[in-house]
Amino acid sequence: MPFFPYLAWLWRAPVVWGLLQGIVLWMYIRYEPRAHTAFQRAIIEFQAAFHGLMRWVTRPWWAMRRLEELERQNAELFTTLAELQGTSTYSTYPVGACADFAFLKDYRFLPARVIYQTFHTHQNYAILNRGGRDGVYPGLGVVGPEGVLGLIAETTATYSIMYAIFHRNVYLNVVLPLHGVNGLMTWRTPVLNRVEVDYIPPYVQVKEGEEVWTTPNSLIFPGGLRVGRIEAVENDPRQGFQRLRIATYIDWHRIGTVYILLPTRGVGLGSAPL
Repeated sequence: MPFFPYLAWLWRAPVVWGLLQGIVLWMYIRYEPRAHTAFQRAIIEFQAAFHGLMRWVTRPWWAMRRLEELERQNAELFTTLAELQGTSTYSTYPVGACADFAFLKDYRFLPARVIYQTFHTHQNYAILNRGGRDGVYPGLGVVGPEGVLGLIAETTATYSIMYAIFHRNVYLNVVLPLHGVNGLMTWRTPVLNRVEVDYIPPYVQVKEGEEVWTTPNSLIFPGGLRVGRIEAVENDPRQGFQRLRIATYIDWHRIGTVYILLPTRGVGLGSAPL
């Protein structure tokens, strides 16, 4: 029986030895200049490696926060430009989706992101991460960085459904700015990034490459928003009008950040045509 207490002391001896070695190491590092400097450098390198790893792990979250900040600043820039006093004529150098900022003084831009979208159907739509809590409601226009994109059809508290201009039930009043002639934009052929404009009088000498914009008398969109460029001109002898094939500025496959147009001065809304 007396043998077992000695075993307990033998078991404690390595612990005591390790404790004493730790004290000696601490005193050596504390009072030896070279060891102290080396230890500090090791601590700094460890901290740098640890924080570098944490920054790499949290990079997606920081990137999303930065993206949201840039979207907010971009929207504020658009709104500020829209509030500037513009001329009554069309701008020669359109900026992004806005060809004439004079029509946008009664709107502000709310940035949003596309959560889901459909492809190659007759009723293309997208789900946006903005809803009633952000002041969004059905009937608002939506633009992308390059041009007109669609309109808000349904909303919840946090999300919205946007009907794209590539939707067979969406019609848009457009204008040929070089001629001052209005037409009706539709999406008959199920080809993405291509739309048609009807009811252009035959006497108008339309050329390929001309731009098409939204008209100021649209019920949802303000005037001066870019839609696309004329790709082809066809005569429709049955109706006595010209039909235009339009290549849209918006690429449905690469949308990016979108902007919802929120009226600020009680702009009236209505039903189609838009």
